[in-house]
Amino acid sequence: TAGSGYAEPAIKFQEAGTDIGCVIAGKNTQYGAMDIVFANRDTSSATSTLTERMRIDSAGRVTMPNQPSFSATRLSDTAITTGIKIPFSNVLSNKGNNYVASGRFTAPVSGSYQFNCQVLSAGNYAIMIHLYKNGVSIAKSHQRATASSSSQTSDDYQNGTINMVVPLLANEYVEMWNQNTYGVYFGDNYSQFSGFLIG
Repeated sequence: TAGSGYAEPAIKFQEAGTDIGCVIAGKNTQYGAMDIVFANRDTSSATSTLTERMRIDSAGRVTMPNQPSFSATRLSDTAITTGIKIPFSNVLSNKGNNYVASGRFTAPVSGSYQFNCQVLSAGNYAIMIHLYKNGVSIAKSHQRATASSSSQTSDDYQNGTINMVVPLLANEYVEMWNQNTYGVYFGDNYSQFSGFLIG
């Protein structure tokens, strides 16, 4: 594994007078089959440890343990007024710690990112959610109310969704906002927000 010295066949890159900076290594798995492992050191010190960044296993599957990603849900059915950021505070995953529970993801590096959001609401409340980039709306989803409060039944539910690829520079951010006059977006994991770096 990364940091073990890479005694197996490896290509090592090293500047004169420094520790090994990065390695492309073949890691024996079984019956002579090998994973290809890419590892490097971070810039925290001149002697930081080699850390695995990408692996192609013997079946061709690619894993990148540090690829930025997050997923979060809502747990409570709190009312949200217009012009308010929607908090997705139940954080299920957060590789790189670039997402905060108040609802903001900040890009650690420049690239294209995939974002997905779904909210569930009672039928007597309209849905109007916006995906914001750096404080500016770039995508919207709107569902009109399908029932009045007096005629609402157990089946009066509706979804609002946004799924899109967003180019971000390092330190730019995205958030989900409510722009309906009054919205109740359900908790209990019915409403979700997630994203990841494509490349």
